[in-house]
Amino acid sequence: MKKLPTVCCVIVLDSNNNNEILLTKRGRNPSKGKWGLISGIGYLDEGMTVEEGVAFEVLGDVKAKPVNITKQFTVIELSQEIVVFTAEVKRDDVIFQTPHVMGIKWCLADKNIETQDLAFNHSNILDKYLL
Repeated sequence: MKKLPTVCCVIVLDSNNNNEILLTKRGRNPSKGKWGLISGIGYLDEGMTVEEGVAFEVLGDVKAKPVNITKQFTVIELSQEIVVFTAEVKRDDVIFQTPHVMGIKWCLADKNIETQDLAFNHSNILDKYLL
């Protein structure tokens, strides 16, 4: 049986207020200009642990060091395995002056969060996380 490609998706929480989730506006294709969660395949780089890969993705996108990295669930969707994590960052450490991110916004982590029209399948991931 062929193994599905694996990506990680990170629900970044404010370490001072776990009721807020960080969304980033993508600065590259695919889905350039759309809001979404931090995601990528960093932990598949040779020699990285899953936690190092999640940290790599968060550091690469918003320059903040994540703590309390925790696996939440796995989703099989779009012919790939998506491993979803939460991680906390200090809001004041977040910088989005990278080519990968055009903007950031913090949203209350409740059922009223706007999840329609997020990049990739991030709407489904947030909906499942917020259940």
